[in-house]
Amino acid sequence: MIFGEIRSQTALSGTARKWWSTHTTTHTRLAYNIEVGVIVAPPALLFASFVHTAPAPPTPQNNPHVIPLLVEYVITSACAPASNGDKMTHLVDTYCGSGLFCLAGSSSFTTAIGIEVNDLAIEEAKMNAELNGIDNAKFICASAEKIFAELEEYPNDNTVVVIDPPRKGSSEEFLAQLVEFAPRRLVYMSCGPDTQARDTKFLLASGKYELREVVPFDLFPQTRHVESCAVFERID
Repeated sequence: MIFGEIRSQTALSGTARKWWSTHTTTHTRLAYNIEVGVIVAPPALLFASFVHTAPAPPTPQNNPHVIPLLVEYVITSACAPASNGDKMTHLVDTYCGSGLFCLAGSSSFTTAIGIEVNDLAIEEAKMNAELNGIDNAKFICASAEKIFAELEEYPNDNTVVVIDPPRKGSSEEFLAQLVEFAPRRLVYMSCGPDTQARDTKFLLASGKYELREVVPFDLFPQTRHVESCAVFERID
């Protein structure tokens, strides 16, 4: 199981239990009191982006059964060895929200970094890291385009970048810097397949990446909306 052992609410320290009680509602705790595959929630503080309260609440996901499968797929794709056998050691989580992918994947990487423009989400990410005892993840409050100034010591041959932008997709400024940095692998999760297709065209036109696979996730049953995950590998 990619997440290892996820602690239950009763196993948390007194401070963590107090935080859980004050940052969730009865509704959200009950909503995750289910077994999903091999992962049991609500204890899963790795999913705290879905239970935090904030002045502007995060977008709820309608199908919690799929969320663990989605995260599992993203992290498994991210940490798989390169075709030449090189190990992925550095994880970059752009548009990271409260750190779901960064924290869920941190145990599979030497170091991980997340960037998010929402300062409240970054505070939640730091709290999640603390609650889960994760000390190899760093979070920055800034637009995604600013992440590349933080990657001078990241070896691009062993770095994977997770991209999870809002429905409007990534900016050309971000994509241009991404292609210039040229990480070994990109894992692009999108809630807007149309803008993901647009950004895919940009990445393929650069001549540096090939599209390996695309997998849909139905987080909004009986609607036209779907999450789409695309995996790209650098062409060497």
